[in-house]
Amino acid sequence: MSSKVKNYVLDTNVLISNPKALFFFEDNHLYMPFKVLEELDRLKSGMTGRSANARATNRALDEIIRTAIPMEASREERTRIFREGVPLRTGGKLFFIGEQTTIPKEVPELIRPILEYLDPIVRVIRDRFGYVDHDLLQIVEKLGNEHPDKFTCLVTKDINLRIKAGYRGLNVADYEHDKAAFDIRSLFSLSSEFNVAPEVIAELHQQGRARIPAKMEAILQTNQYLTLRLEDQDDSEGTFVQYKDGQFRLIQRTKTLEEHISFRNPEQRALIEACLDSNITIVSALGQAGTGKTLIALASGIHQVENSQSRTNYDQIMVFRPLIELGNKTMGYLPGEVAEKISPHYGAVKHLVEFIKGQAAADTMDEEGIVKFVPPNFIRGDTLHNTFMIVDDAQNFEYGELKTIATRMGPGCKIVVTGDPFQCDLPYNNDERDNAISLYTYNMSRIPEGIEREKFCFVLLHEVERSLEAKIHAKYL
Repeated sequence: MSSKVKNYVLDTNVLISNPKALFFFEDNHLYMPFKVLEELDRLKSGMTGRSANARATNRALDEIIRTAIPMEASREERTRIFREGVPLRTGGKLFFIGEQTTIPKEVPELIRPILEYLDPIVRVIRDRFGYVDHDLLQIVEKLGNEHPDKFTCLVTKDINLRIKAGYRGLNVADYEHDKAAFDIRSLFSLSSEFNVAPEVIAELHQQGRARIPAKMEAILQTNQYLTLRLEDQDDSEGTFVQYKDGQFRLIQRTKTLEEHISFRNPEQRALIEACLDSNITIVSALGQAGTGKTLIALASGIHQVENSQSRTNYDQIMVFRPLIELGNKTMGYLPGEVAEKISPHYGAVKHLVEFIKGQAAADTMDEEGIVKFVPPNFIRGDTLHNTFMIVDDAQNFEYGELKTIATRMGPGCKIVVTGDPFQCDLPYNNDERDNAISLYTYNMSRIPEGIEREKFCFVLLHEVERSLEAKIHAKYL
């Protein structure tokens, strides 16, 4: 046990976001108020991700207690373990804190019995009208006073509660473990253009490959696409390359997916190359609305399914989208079969298929099952084969849902995950690091160099190409 053990009080939303959070505080002391247990109990019923995480948290707590307390333990032994802290596998301890009285210490003894009689009723009323936050703050303050030698901190994803805690002078922190550890905004500021010496360009055009300059080794990612220009000649014609195995690989010509669909900027070109490269089977495309992420992914998939000369062997395209409506507002019950119920959620993608192939061909592809629009609700346990998978609008999936979809990949599959990390409609995501596509891209990019890392590529798209009007709205709103 560390000589500087810290005390952390956990809010319910931390456990709802990740039931494994109990095991990410090392050898420190965790405090779980009964109010949190009661909130978990209220949330556990239902089919939502939050309900599933509440149940998973309850199972984790049950496992912790069963591991720490033998079945044959006496009542006194159980009480002692709970009082001294239930041991965690991380070396820390878990404490449970019961109901907090609503009676101030300075109340005169004459009226204290009356207030004690009313206290349970007052607690029920406080719970009904959302005073749980106040109880959490009371607990943190009390723990800090009882353990002045220890750092005591409230951990919550609730921004307003963090403000209240800060106002009272309490230590408070967001739960950062489930957020991508990089600054997604700075990621979008990375350059995809570099100036190199003339001999690098010459070697590329002569041999198709060239060793990268030593100064660039630490800043490039496997399967990164770049535009190289001659040093001191920024206006020189760029050379488009892919970085892999410590070398630049020259890309001389990028395929036109359809007569009316071709790249409009180097970033779209990079995404097309990644989608068509049979050696890259996991692609993440991040960018604002209108940058062409979904269009390129869909057109690339259709091109490979239809093209018998393609080195890939995809039989179908499966598109997954979150069944969430704009602003998390719902129209309510939708009648009909499953295909009819999900149709409004996939309307934008269906329109893209019509744009790519035309109405008649799109209808034929739909009838033949070449392009399938799949609700993610029923995919668990399935294994896909020879499928070009597109996970669209991925920032609005929960991370566990995205993982479930991605792990359906069987032999001959490819997955392209697209999304805008700055446009998340989930109500409990605090910022752009706290959504599925940001975490997915971050975790995949951290895979150690080798055969597994060579399967992954991420592409950042900056330029809105939908229309000048869409670009204006994206830029200034």
